[in-house]
Amino acid sequence: MEVVAATDERQFPILSPLNGFTSVPLAMVEPFEKRARNNHGQSLSMLARRGGLSYDELLAVLEDRDLLPSFKRDPQAALKVHTLMLKWRERQKR
Repeated sequence: MEVVAATDERQFPILSPLNGFTSVPLAMVEPFEKRARNNHGQSLSMLARRGGLSYDELLAVLEDRDLLPSFKRDPQAALKVHTLMLKWRERQKR
């Protein structure tokens, strides 16, 4: 399942989205494909078809860190993912 925004930019879905924030640009996540595979045993494409990742899981991928064995929820994960996305978008404008 590939989500496409109004801009036709390919998106990667977020499980249990908050405040209408339902996805991030796939191009932002693609550099971390290996981390996603290590953490979840699946490609980004498969993860997207299965509904994406939670904010905590996506944050771990974007920060290129192991999800296990010491996974704990970050109450600021959604804010951190959103901030990373805004910074990523800003870099893309240059």
